[in-house]
Parts: sequence; structure tokens; C-alpha cells
Amino acid sequence: MLTRQGELIKSSTMRKIVFFVLALSLSLAQETKRYYLTVEGKAPRASFLPTTAVVTVLTAEDIKKMPFTTLAEILQFLPSLTVVRRSQASFDLSVRGASPKRTLILLNGMRINDPQSEHFNMEVPISLQQIERIEIFKGGTSTFYGSSSAAGGINIVTSSGGNTLSAVAGEKGLFGFAASASLGNFSLGLSSRKSRGYYPGREFDLRDVSAQYTGKKARLFFGAGVKEMGEANFYAPYPSWERIGRYVLSGNLRLGGVELGLLSRTLRDHFVLDRERPLWYENRHKNFLHSLRAAKRFSLPRGEITLGLEGNSEGIRSGRLGNHHRESLALVGEFTRAGGGFSLDLGLRAEVFSAGKPFYGFYLGYQKSLGKAFLISASVGNSFRLPSFTELYYSSPANVGNPDLRPEKSLSADLSLETRTVAGRGTVSLFWRRDRDLVDWVRTGIHSPWRAANLAPIQRFGLEFSWGWRWRRGIFSLGFLRTFLHYRMEETPKYALALDKLKLSSSLIFYLGRIGFSSALSYREMVLGQKGIFLNARISLRLPGKIRVFLQGSNLFNTVIEEIPGVKIEGRWLSAGLRLDL
Repeated sequence: MLTRQGELIKSSTMRKIVFFVLALSLSLAQETKRYYLTVEGKAPRASFLPTTAVVTVLTAEDIKKMPFTTLAEILQFLPSLTVVRRSQASFDLSVRGASPKRTLILLNGMRINDPQSEHFNMEVPISLQQIERIEIFKGGTSTFYGSSSAAGGINIVTSSGGNTLSAVAGEKGLFGFAASASLGNFSLGLSSRKSRGYYPGREFDLRDVSAQYTGKKARLFFGAGVKEMGEANFYAPYPSWERIGRYVLSGNLRLGGVELGLLSRTLRDHFVLDRERPLWYENRHKNFLHSLRAAKRFSLPRGEITLGLEGNSEGIRSGRLGNHHRESLALVGEFTRAGGGFSLDLGLRAEVFSAGKPFYGFYLGYQKSLGKAFLISASVGNSFRLPSFTELYYSSPANVGNPDLRPEKSLSADLSLETRTVAGRGTVSLFWRRDRDLVDWVRTGIHSPWRAANLAPIQRFGLEFSWGWRWRRGIFSLGFLRTFLHYRMEETPKYALALDKLKLSSSLIFYLGRIGFSSALSYREMVLGQKGIFLNARISLRLPGKIRVFLQGSNLFNTVIEEIPGVKIEGRWLSAGLRLDL
């Protein structure tokens, strides 16, 4: 356990060695038979995860058929995910009712969680056309990925995108377009989306560009983008404004028998607390995350061992938060044994930091076939999360950080039963997690500023179910999530309880000739009492020349709740568009 985060940034020893890194390529298994909407055929399994992990896969073909034009819309209707929305352009993501702070975000298998704030985790400069698949995994994975992976997460795998062009226009001044072009192993993507906002002071304008090289032994992706948006009432009860520049480079290389991974992510932010008084409080900062890893796999008579090292360097340069750095170096090992109808995973991690005590992580997973139709999986593991730089050092009239925060610690267990029959494929899971020293913002009175603090322990129990059935003309799926919390708190936290308690979801996609219809229906009930029914739907028509036009509505029941106190989600929003595949 780390003792004092203020001391974490002072050592330069780790800084000198962090870029000589080898890391982990945990169990690069080829396939998985866990599906949500992908209910037939073969789907790639999540990279860098043990074979016993519970994984859901959405492919590019699934995404293209769904009634959504943004990543947030897609993820919010999956039963195990909670999407906390500020606008069509900004959202936070959590798994199984956990805070977004404890949800891992991967790009091509590399962690991109922002060290300054979890509100920047999903600042990924990529359009839907450039996504090959989205892998959703559940359970603690700190043994494999380090900080911020207590509940699970998602892995966004990029693709060349092919040669496509799409556009959308709608109410509230909404306009967007995306284009991708491929030539051999190289591809280029462009996208833009803007609106005057569903509510005053919530406008957005974002522009992204990306490029990718895909070869037999390498995948290199670069993305850059700029987003300007109104953030009224989100950070504080003021008409705030923000401009974000995001840049990311990721690579996956195979050199001989060694798997290498690298990531460099930079985010520049200009924040104005009150746009009507811009000089009263503003902040400009730049944060970065650099990671390198590699692993070597060794075959044994009765299994396989993967050994590696992983290194991370992250920091911030800010007019308000100051200049801070921290580094870590981890040794990771995994033993995998499969055969005779079962799989066994044992993972161990030892991670040292530039200051503070080390973290020792473990993961134990077991999977067993019960005949041809059923598969049972069980796992247990521990996780941790380092407080963000905002939680440690931020200070404004609305929020005050705490440099004495302790790192978060979690212990989790998961039990799942999967089935694959002619009636479809489904999964039912029971999960439990105990969190200690969770970091959140609390306050003593309505006029007092929010202050970062470690919370009392929280225990979480949950039941999750998903089922999907595919036939020749379409797909139908159902999902269910129910969580139970046990905690004692003297003060109400800002984010820790702003989560789903109950979620029911259903999606339907079918085609009749040239006409296609898709819908996504969900019911949500949050821990703090907010609840409602939400419906998205789309009707499309395929025209000659590989053109498909569509009419779409989001939140058709116009259900407005506050996923974050003081911030209303967007109501009913109609749009129309087209997609051309060249």
C-alpha cells in the first residue's frame, strides 16, 4: 500500500528505468464463445486477458446494425455497463455498478485511463467506422493491468475502417460526418460532430483524425482530436466551458517469440469555471501517460507460462495543480492449463512505485465444460487504484483535493454459467466485491466545497443475465443487472452512489428486403432513486450503390433523469443520416 501520495512523485530513480520495459501479453488466446449480440460464428477474444475471464464481444457488423451513431449510445444499452452522460460528446463509463474510477479502458489492449481525472477516460479520438470490435470484460483485473481495474472494463480494437462515408443531421443544430479510406496496409479516418446542445450551455464541437498501419506482425494506431464544449453544472453549479486536445499512439508488435505493446497518450485541457467571468477561475494543463510492455510465453508439458514486465510513467503540468510525476514497474506471471474440458488460470503481479509500498496482486480462475451446452466459470482476485492528480492536488471554489489520500483496494469474486443451445446463447453471473478506501468527493453542507476523502468500506453483491438469439433475418437480445450495496457513510459522496441498482435491457434488429429496423429498450433504476424507461429506434432503407439512409430517434419516451446530481440527461432527439460503403 502506498502511504503518502505527495511523496510518490518525488523520486527520479524509477523515471530513469521506466522506459526500459518488458510487459505482459497475458494468454493471447485466439477465440471466445462468449457473446451478447454476436450470437453465432467466431469472435476474437479479449487480448491480454485470462482464458477464464467473462468476455462479451460486439463486432463492427453488430455496431453498424444498431440504432446508434455514437459510442455512448451503444454502451448504455448493454446490461452490465452504466453510461453517465453529459452530452452526445462526453460520458463516463462503469461496469456492474462500479464508479468510472474503477473501470478499465483499453485501446488495442493498452490501458488509457487518464491520470488527471476519470472524466477524461473516454476521450478517445476514433469514430465508429474505425472500430473492429468492442470487448467487455467483468471482474477485477489489476493483476494483469494494474491501477483502475477493480470491476472490469472495455477494450476498443481499431480497424482499417474500409472505404466508408457517413453523415447525420438532426435537431438542436446536430451535424456530423465520418469518413475512412484504406490503401493496402494503411488507413485514414476523419470525423466531426457538433451541436448547439440539448440544453443551454451544453454545446459541443469535436473533430478527430486518425491513421493506422496493420501488418502481419504489427498494428500501429495514431489519433488526434479537439473538442470544445459547454459543461454547465457538471463540475460545479456554474456555466463552465472546456477545450480538450487529445492525442494517442498505440502499437502492438510481435518480434520473434516476444509480444510487445506500447502506448503514449497526451491530453491538453483549458478549463473555465464560469464562462461569464472567465478570469475568475481558469486552468490550463497537460497530462500524459506512457506505457511499454512485452512478454514471452513458454510451453510446459501440462500448461503454459507467460512472464513479463510492465512499466508506466504518468504526469501532469498544470497552472493550478502544479507539476507532478509518478512511475511504476511491474513483474507479472501467468500459468494457464487447458484440456480435458477445463481451463485453469493463475496470475501474479508484483508492482513497485517511485515512492510507497508495492502492490501484490493475484488472480485465480477456473472454467469447466458441463456437457456440450454449458460452461461454468469461477474467479477471484484483488485490485487497486491510485488516486488521480485531481483528487490529490486540485483546488477551486467548488472542489478541494487531498494529498494524503490512500490508494483504493478491492477484493472480488465471480461465478458464471454460460449456455449455448438452438434457443440462443446466454450467461448468468453472480459477483461480489469489497472496496476499501474508495476515493470520492464529500461535503459537510450544501454551500461547502466538495473535498476528496477516503470512504468507509463498501460491499457490493450482484446478479447479471444476458441472452441473445440470432436467426437469418435478425438478432434479439435480453439483459438484466441487479446490484445490492452494503455501506455506512456519514456523508453522501458525489459519485460513489450515482450508479445503476437495477437495469433491464432488450434489443431487436431485423431486415425485410431493403428495409431494416432496430431498437433498444431499457429500464434503469439508480441507487439514489432516479429511474426511467428509455427507447432508441432506427428505420433504414438500402438504396442502389451500397447506400443506406436512416431515420433515428434517441430517448423517444423523453425520459429525463439526473445521472449526476444537477446534470439532466438529454431528452428526445431526432436525427437522419446516410452511410455509403465504397
